[in-house]
Amino acid sequence: MNKNLKQIAVPLVSVLLGLVLGAIIMWAFSYDALWGYELLFKKAFGSIKSWGNISRAMGPLILVALGFSVASRAGFFNVGLPGQAFAGWIMATWFALFFPILFPLLLILMSFLSAVLAAVSISFIAVFLRFSLLSI
Repeated sequence: MNKNLKQIAVPLVSVLLGLVLGAIIMWAFSYDALWGYELLFKKAFGSIKSWGNISRAMGPLILVALGFSVASRAGFFNVGLPGQAFAGWIMATWFALFFPILFPLLLILMSFLSAVLAAVSISFIAVFLRFSLLSI
């Protein structure tokens, strides 16, 4: 099989198998799978507002997936990336709510830096465990 064709076929077959498995599960619990998928696609892609909601919800997931792919390319298996992202989101939100009187651009920058600091501090747990267990 051609390499380019394989790069396209594997994700498409995976999505189709996921849809088939979802349909089997729906039918096992006596739901109409065709109606369920029709409603899913109408609600997800039926209006401009729906497209905006989809984009808003998938943005953080894409960033986490991008971070995982960068770590994988570097030879690391970073299973704690969602927790690091969550710590960053919590810290950025806390900072923005705790210091609302700051100049808006400074608030954005400081919120971002506090999120980075939180994510890095969470990642130090894995770094510490990895290097302390390697020395044993």
